[in-house]
Amino acid sequence: MPVLVATGGPFLASWENAAVGMYMAAVPMFLGYLCFGYGLARVQASMATTITLLEPVIAAVLAVIIVGERLPVLGWVGVALVVGCLGIITMPYSRQQIETELGVRSA
Repeated sequence: MPVLVATGGPFLASWENAAVGMYMAAVPMFLGYLCFGYGLARVQASMATTITLLEPVIAAVLAVIIVGERLPVLGWVGVALVVGCLGIITMPYSRQQIETELGVRSA
């Protein structure tokens, strides 16, 4: 609120500007995070962490596709690393496979 009072001249200049600001606060922010929280409450913590790591990647790709942002090569490398690591993390492994790879014997 202090920032709005100090710099809110253009925001409060017309009803159209204020309506866009209220829409942005209500729909993408409030409803988006409400749905996000609803979904996170219904999955395992490990899956929630994995999904949360994928969110910035999706945001970056959508910014490139929809808004026309330019992502540098290093950004695309980061996207590939995140997607690759998440793919590895989510691969199903049995306990026997893990023990065999680590050279551990179960008692």
